[in-house]
Amino acid sequence: MDLRPAIRRWTILPPLEADVLTQMAFDAVILDQCEQAEDDGYLRFYRMTPAALTIGYHQKWQRVIDPEACRKRGWEWARRPTGGGALLHANEINYAVAMSTSGWSRQGNVGVQSVFQLIADAIVSGLTRLGFGADMHVGMGRVAGSERFSQHGLCGRSVTGHEISLKDAKLVASAQLLRPKGVLQHGTIYLTAPSANDRFWPADPTEPETGRLKMNWADLGANRSSMCWQEVAGMLELGFRQRWGIDTESCTPTTSLRSTVRSQEESWQRVDWNRRL
Repeated sequence: MDLRPAIRRWTILPPLEADVLTQMAFDAVILDQCEQAEDDGYLRFYRMTPAALTIGYHQKWQRVIDPEACRKRGWEWARRPTGGGALLHANEINYAVAMSTSGWSRQGNVGVQSVFQLIADAIVSGLTRLGFGADMHVGMGRVAGSERFSQHGLCGRSVTGHEISLKDAKLVASAQLLRPKGVLQHGTIYLTAPSANDRFWPADPTEPETGRLKMNWADLGANRSSMCWQEVAGMLELGFRQRWGIDTESCTPTTSLRSTVRSQEESWQRVDWNRRL
């Protein structure tokens, strides 16, 4: 299998620190851009500032967000354009890949699993540069012994078949949106993993005591947590460039792109996008 997307024009955006709604709007917009132009792709790395939460496109926010707990911690939250579970973004690095599917159609069908595998291969290449090796796995399936309780919808409870794990814990959390003309996948890697004490979800009487909750997160570890997140982003970007043969120089977002992102944010605010379910 050729693990290179059939993309002719790549736009590599510089690492960006911004609030959670801006970051989600950016990811939605670059997907729209790829749908409108054949053979285009975007790659970017970013961090939420301040720390924040995201929830999946289909999630009912009341089931996974405790507004008072978030208010006390100063955590904002936003709905992702992709699926998946509720996720804390703190001391982390995020990636986003958006690609047109038109070029792929000449090679065969574009499927959810094939895109996950394609991107996982590039991320593994970057993580290998950071010193990860034999303990890293792709597609491990559900983590053995991960406790389940009725307060579902939290990312980090288990490792699914297409995600990257380190030993028995999730290292890369990812979510995807596949449309006929474009695909977006974004994901999160922790420099320092959160714990069950970093609570943002409502109380549930069937939930185990906090001390027995296992979030099953891995992180970059003590030897790498001293690196600034932009350095980690640079190593991951090299992984994508190496695996996919990308030689495009990084470029700042155009005025038009920034304006479109602002318009997307304003549109979401008008329809109360984050609380729509």
